[in-house]
Amino acid sequence: MSIIIIIAITLGALCGYFFPSYTFDLEKILVEPVIYALVFLSGIEIGYNVDIKDTIRKIGIRLFTTPLAVIIGSITGGILAGFIIDIDIAKSSAISSGLGWYSLSGIMASKYDAKLGAMTILCNVFRELLSFLFIPLIAKYIGYIEAIAPCGATSMDTTLTSINKYTDEHTSLLSFANGVILMVFVPVLVQSFLGVAYGV
Repeated sequence: MSIIIIIAITLGALCGYFFPSYTFDLEKILVEPVIYALVFLSGIEIGYNVDIKDTIRKIGIRLFTTPLAVIIGSITGGILAGFIIDIDIAKSSAISSGLGWYSLSGIMASKYDAKLGAMTILCNVFRELLSFLFIPLIAKYIGYIEAIAPCGATSMDTTLTSINKYTDEHTSLLSFANGVILMVFVPVLVQSFLGVAYGV
């Protein structure tokens, strides 16, 4: 899936470079409905898969502390990276608050700035790809729960298979719940930081 996304980004960049900008006016019309559709479908998936009472009973307080730590760590890391490559705090926070959910966060950022949108997609795609590399290392040398952190919102789907493989059942359940909660927060966080960045 991630390879397909990278290919799609590359092809899109080439089309944007070689064809007149007015041929892509349809993109401006479609962006907002696509965002709403993604959020709606994610809500359906959450409602279908999650037994809230059972999840809270099994995981306890970590149900809340794990996603909070991932959010704080991700945004802090984004801000530090922003200083290095000279991106202001609000924009770097918007990029990092995508938490690996590149499809939604990239589209949201593209509404304001195509360059920022492309950067948001790429950063979050690379986050997902690097998660597959770091999950086994973190699980082995640091801890099972800590292995959830690099996954971000993808810990409920694409990277969950790696969590299942390299950790235990308890961690897999926490990983899924973490991803569900982060999926709820991603659109709120991204939009909030974009609002600050562009004064809307």
